[in-house]
Amino acid sequence: MTTSTKNLATMAKQSDLSNIIHALKDGGLVLLPTDTVWSIACNSTDPVAIHRLRRLKEEYNPYDLELLVHSINMLKQYATRLHPRLETLLLYHARPLTIVTEQTQQLPVPITSEEGSVAIRLTRDLYCKAIIETLGVPLLTASANCSGHPVPNHFGSIRSDIIEGVDYVSKHRREDLSNGQLAVMVQLSEKDELLFLRE
Repeated sequence: MTTSTKNLATMAKQSDLSNIIHALKDGGLVLLPTDTVWSIACNSTDPVAIHRLRRLKEEYNPYDLELLVHSINMLKQYATRLHPRLETLLLYHARPLTIVTEQTQQLPVPITSEEGSVAIRLTRDLYCKAIIETLGVPLLTASANCSGHPVPNHFGSIRSDIIEGVDYVSKHRREDLSNGQLAVMVQLSEKDELLFLRE
């Protein structure tokens, strides 16, 4: 790749990131690749955007909604209990790991389950990290599929109604055909034991 081609690629990436941030700050929904699967994302502090995301998904499964954070420090702002063993797992587990924990007061009510818990993931994807860091708050994401349809493992498997239902579609990794999969989901019991809810 020549220097000029690299510069064009960098400019395209920066433009894409800028468009995503603009859409998120404006209450929009974006479609983007994460460290697991292609997902619909919105600003986690915007109740109207959250409602739109849930309506597009055509279902209400609170554990299908995941908060994405960019660092352990941000995770600790939103997770009320984080066992040391869990912190180690987050950094070194082979697959991305989602934690189900009690919500904090910083989250809008529509994110949480009836029991008041929320699913949070420390993303490993550098692109997502940059988005979250620039936005300043976690992303709220859900896999880019409707109820009764398979989770898309690459961009080409996303249904057209999902694409048409968002305000911006990321250009990042559209040609990547590697099969994505959902994160492992765990919960810490009252006895500080790890319960695997999804493997």
